[in-house]
Parts: sequence; C-alpha cells; structure tokens
Amino acid sequence: MREAELRSRLVRHLGASSSTPTRAIPEFWIPVSHERADLVLVGRRLEAFEIKSAADDLLRLPRQVGAYGKVFDRCTAVVAEGHLDGASALLPSWWGLMTFPATEANFGVVRACGDNPGVDQATLVRLLWKEEVRASLAGLGYPVRPQEARESMWDLLMAVVDAEQLRGIVRDVLYGRNPAAARFGSPILRSSLAFQEPASARS
Repeated sequence: MREAELRSRLVRHLGASSSTPTRAIPEFWIPVSHERADLVLVGRRLEAFEIKSAADDLLRLPRQVGAYGKVFDRCTAVVAEGHLDGASALLPSWWGLMTFPATEANFGVVRACGDNPGVDQATLVRLLWKEEVRASLAGLGYPVRPQEARESMWDLLMAVVDAEQLRGIVRDVLYGRNPAAARFGSPILRSSLAFQEPASARS
C-alpha cells in the first residue's frame, strides 16, 4: 500500500475516533531540523504521526524522534508489523505505537501515547510566520514596528507568555491557517459534536 493511501486511511481512522474538530496536516514541516512529519493533527493538542510501511526502513527514526520531540505535544509511530520490534526499541516511552497488517490498514494500538516532557519553546515558536507572530503579539497588547525582525518578535512572544500559552497560540494559528497559503491540504475531521473553538479556546 502506498504511503499516501495509508495516510488517508489513517486520517479516516483518527477522524472516526475524534471527539472534537481537528485539522489534519500532511507532510508537516518542523523548524530547525527540517524534518517532515507524515501527519499532524491540530486540535486540543499538536499530535504527530510517523508512518513506516513495510517498504520503509527505520534508519531516520532516531533523528525524527529528536526533531518531533521539540514541537509536538504527543507523537505516535504507525508501523508495519515487521517494524514493530525495531520501532519499539527506538522510541521513547512517551511515544505511542500503532501497527497495521500488510494487506490492509486495520490499525491497532500497541501502546498509547503520553505527553511530551520536553517541548522546546524556541523551536515551537518558529512555526509562526512573520505576520502570524506579529498578530499574536498585537492581540496580547504588544504591537511591534512594521520593520521588526521575525526573530526578535519570536523572542518577545516567548518573553511575554508562558509555555502553555505559547502552545495554545501556535495551535490556534495552525488550526486557522489558510491551507492555500500554506501549500498543503488540511481536511477538518469533524466529530458528531457541535463545532467548538480550536486549541487554547477549548479548556
């Protein structure tokens, strides 16, 4: 099964079990490391899924684990059955692990994911584009000059909010970002519940 088809099936599987509206973003770029997560869900948390099909190897997984741990609240590896033992040995205990048989995407949970103990704010804030961090600061009562450098605005935002507030700001921005501008498709996984505000607005 091709990765794109596997990812689509995973999105449908996760959407069926989601209790709140969530945005699914494929091929999610990670600052600094320039790794790309196969699938990211933006909702109550920022959750990453790394897919390893039978045709893949696990050589990049340690590097991906380090990169994903900088920005995502939770992470899960979704692996073919043949990779189960190898992936389990490489993943930190807080990573989730799912598997699927070779013939169909019938996903099974091997272990549930936990909360990431080490999100790095300096990496996380870099997910915000220049105008997004400017708007975030203005909304907090910190307007900045039009010519202000992006890096200094990132620094200011980290100085005026705590870690949890920063996570909420980033989730809200990613949830509301225009997919056309971002150059990715990002379907909304809608649950049977009424629509609610994303990320930090949902407590």
